Amino acid sequence: MTNILEKKSNENLKIAKSAINKSMFNVAMSRMYYAVFEILKYYFRIDESFFKSLNIKEDGFTHHKMPKWLNQYLNYKKAKINTNDYINISKLASLRTKREIADYSFRTEIDKQTTDEYIVYAEGIINFIKKINE
Repeated sequence: MTNILEKKSNENLKIAKSAINKSMFNVAMSRMYYAVFEILKYYFRIDESFFKSLNIKEDGFTHHKMPKWLNQYLNYKKAKINTNDYINISKLASLRTKREIADYSFRTEIDKQTTDEYIVYAEGIINFIKKINE
């Protein structure tokens, strides 16, 4: 059974890929970020012990704390991280910054090269989080 956050993550990733194919790179960047954000919220939330350790309210997930919380989660799970996983995970803060450019900037926009690069990171984070929770 798929949780609503997991469903949202899947939908956002699907839209991101479709947007890349349609040269809608700002939309793609925004959606790929939210695909990662939603899946992290899902896994952080379903682990009651970890969620309580964050000391946040049910709806208290904030974007700027996600990289820190992801690192805490990986330590909590005692996750084995290979080089590719590390590279993907290390791009979470940058993915958020790119999403902010895509959503809010009136001076800069996201290009194809950037979306092609970051979709790999986004999928890598999502796949890694799912893998350590199997």
